[in-house]
Amino acid sequence: MSYEPSMIDEQVRNFTREGQDPQAVRLLLHKIPQMLLSKEEIKGIFLQERLVLNAGIILTNERMIFHRPTVVGGAYIEEFWWKFLVDARIEEGVLTSVFMMNLRPESGMVKDAPITVGLDWIPKRQARRLYSMAKEFDNWWNDEWRRRHLEENTAATGGFGLSTLAKMKAAPISPSAPTLVTQANNPQEAEQALMGAFANVTQAASPQPAPSGDPVERLKQLKNLLDCNAISRDEYNKKKAEILSQI
Repeated sequence: MSYEPSMIDEQVRNFTREGQDPQAVRLLLHKIPQMLLSKEEIKGIFLQERLVLNAGIILTNERMIFHRPTVVGGAYIEEFWWKFLVDARIEEGVLTSVFMMNLRPESGMVKDAPITVGLDWIPKRQARRLYSMAKEFDNWWNDEWRRRHLEENTAATGGFGLSTLAKMKAAPISPSAPTLVTQANNPQEAEQALMGAFANVTQAASPQPAPSGDPVERLKQLKNLLDCNAISRDEYNKKKAEILSQI
């Protein structure tokens, strides 16, 4: 992928609204598009403000790319996919700011201590815009990972997940199968009847609660729900106390 000269001029205007050096942005627009995937687009370019060898961060809809020039005229390029980044933040100094994000455990790169990636010497105006854009991707993937973990925990305990419900609502009713919805005067009644039938099926198919003599397994499942943010800390503490009181 590459930009036509007229398109580059337009992109330079778009990516210099926070005071970025137009010449540095233009150079990156000649290089970075060749590295993009078919449906990947550049969303922002943010640059250091030093005397020499100014590094930059290029944001796309798929990843965050670090471009660090070398003294011999080359560049060190490093990329991180948004789905593996979390906790976008900035630390503002007198003139410039430091932008940072952590790698998620799901990246497979995090062992004991958190791994932080980022860039310093970013002008404050650019850093604030960079933070705003990164936080949008951060929040979206927080919700997505929470949904995935909830699905995994639900499947592990034998329950129904969100995708299961969607499939049940979308699947046609076979003429030879027992009819869940016998009569409905309008789509709203049909939806209510279907949800009622789903609740009955879920109750029948769900595994029986762990016996009171086996609280360890119940505590493990409860902790899994807390770790994936499916329940709050208060809900966790309340349920934990309830389980412990039965011992």
